[in-house]
Amino acid sequence: MPTLAEILVTSGVLSEEQRDKAHKVAAQSKCQFSEAVVKLGFTKEDDIAIALSKQYGIPYASRDNKILKAEKGQNLEKVVPENFARENFLLPLFQDNNVLAVAISDPENVLVLDNLKLLTGHEIQPFISTKTQIIKAIDEFYLGSAVIDLTLNAKEGEEEAEGVSSDDER
Repeated sequence: MPTLAEILVTSGVLSEEQRDKAHKVAAQSKCQFSEAVVKLGFTKEDDIAIALSKQYGIPYASRDNKILKAEKGQNLEKVVPENFARENFLLPLFQDNNVLAVAISDPENVLVLDNLKLLTGHEIQPFISTKTQIIKAIDEFYLGSAVIDLTLNAKEGEEEAEGVSSDDER
């Protein structure tokens, strides 16, 4: 399997000089090669995610290709709690039978995928995305779910209050 650096060079995203400099910076800073390349301004997070997609053979999910959004009506916010999604930079996308599709930023983090499988009881189908896009999608998805829950709870409260006041009038 080609390395991330090899994929970025052969696809023309990085020059060999940039690759070498990024390796040095990553070693000195004790960070991942992908982080060093982005910090140095040699490429964008999206380019890294696309290269990782090629490297691992995992589909790429983004806002542009319209894959990076949670399917509505599947109660995904209950399947994957918000705190787990935020801590692990992942977003549930959809369920199909016993398979849960999730967008992740680090396909090498097998521990997160194993924990998610244990948490949900589902087989996991990963999609690769960027941390930045996943965080934005998490904000929209879980905030949107919270607003809907608040609205429904408020309506239920109003209906219960109306039922109490009409009973009091009799």
